[in-house]
Amino acid sequence: IATDVAGTFEYVFTPDAGEECAVPTTIFIDITEEVEPVFADLGPYCQNTTPDELPLVSDNGINGTWNPAVIATDVSGTFEYTFTPDAGEECAVPTTIGIEVVDEITPVFADLGPYCQNATPDALPLVSDNGINGTWNPAIIATDVSGTFEYTFTPDAGEECAVPTTIGIEV
Repeated sequence: IATDVAGTFEYVFTPDAGEECAVPTTIFIDITEEVEPVFADLGPYCQNTTPDELPLVSDNGINGTWNPAVIATDVSGTFEYTFTPDAGEECAVPTTIGIEVVDEITPVFADLGPYCQNATPDALPLVSDNGINGTWNPAIIATDVSGTFEYTFTPDAGEECAVPTTIGIEV
């Protein structure tokens, strides 16, 4: 029986000559097309973020398991995940998808300072030199005390894969 083409095929059994009372008989065999599990796109994900869980049921209703079982985001790149249908999922075949993990983007700033004590400092930029919008904590540079002080820039929501960064400013 050939299974490389889907359809209904007729097979005739003809008994050998001399088989008493044996008559030819016909059977029909259905060959069903393979069913590939379908999934909505997953990712891309930012490095070191919490990804979605891999679905255990495909968008076209096929149950199965994944290898690897969870999406890892600790390394950037595109990684393959293979879905294997459960036993009994008739004619369903394994499928492999690629999921991308994108590098973290660190906001970059030109050096600020040093500033003289009690001098008027520059305003902290709300956009990094590499185009990331965000806010500072503390929000302004204080020059009333001398020393080196840390200022943390937190990217706005929606600044894809950008991570907070801290700079030291000397007074």
